[in-house]
Parts: sequence; C-alpha cells; structure tokens
Amino acid sequence: MESPPLPLTRQDAAATTAASPEDGLKMAGLVAPEIIAACEQAVLRLYHALDRADYAAVLAQFAAEGTWQRGPALLRGRQQILAALEKRSATQVIRHVASNFLWSARDGQEVMAAFYLTVYHFDAGAPVALPVAIDRPFLAGDAACRLTCEADGRWRIRHMAFDRVFEFPA
Repeated sequence: MESPPLPLTRQDAAATTAASPEDGLKMAGLVAPEIIAACEQAVLRLYHALDRADYAAVLAQFAAEGTWQRGPALLRGRQQILAALEKRSATQVIRHVASNFLWSARDGQEVMAAFYLTVYHFDAGAPVALPVAIDRPFLAGDAACRLTCEADGRWRIRHMAFDRVFEFPA
C-alpha cells in the first residue's frame, strides 16, 4: 500500500487528517538513510547556491520540468525559474537556513520533504563588506518539496513550495 505524501502547502495539510499523532506517523512511508542524505543535500545545495547567486547550481537541483511555488508565482521548468532568479537584487546579502526535515516515501523513486525555512536578508542597495548587522530574521515558514530519482541516479526537486508563517517588521 502506498504511503500518502506529506502535504506541500498549508491548504494540503488542512485537507489531511489523522485521528492522532501516532496515526500520522503510521501514514508516512520510511525513507532509507542514504536517500535522505542525498535528498537533503539537493535541498541544501539549492539554498547554498541561491544565497550566492549561483543560479546554474540552483537549476541543477531541479528536474528539467521541476516547479517552484515562489510567492504567488508558480515557476515551471528551469527557464522560468532562471528568469525569476535573475530579477533578484545583485546587492542583497541573504541566507536561507533549512531545518527540522521530515521525510516520507511515496514509492521507490519519489520522496517528500517538509521542513522549516528561516531567511535572513540585508540589502543596502550597494555592495557591502561582511559581516552586516541585522537584528532579526526576515521571515520564517514551512517549506516542502517533492524529489525524484532521475535516470542518472541523482535526486532532483520536482516541486518546491513555501508558506510564510512569520514576518518580522523592519
């Protein structure tokens, strides 16, 4: 019997109900440690590259037909993802911190991840020397992605989504 996936959005989570936390744990398929490591590396490599504006490395973490829900926009495929990334400020200093990963297997070729994402952001509109001083994160929320094992044996992101939970006023 196939395990249901972890929800990708808050709306999906609301539609998924379990009688108890124990039932929720039983619903999730187990994922082998080596698959967890490969998938987590794909997600962390994406954010590491994103923070350094290495967009080729960001795109390499997505399947060719991968999608990314960034705010109200659903980006489809590497070309749309790249077009959106190229609009980002060249002077920003940003760090994405991904944590608290939960993994669920859909089948032998697809894995779901739910995790927290905290973003730290600074942009003075001109290049700055590091470190920069900030007094709070920029935002934090719930992220999720679906990864698939491709023909070359690499795990790549097929879909990624993010729901803002906290925003920190400037």
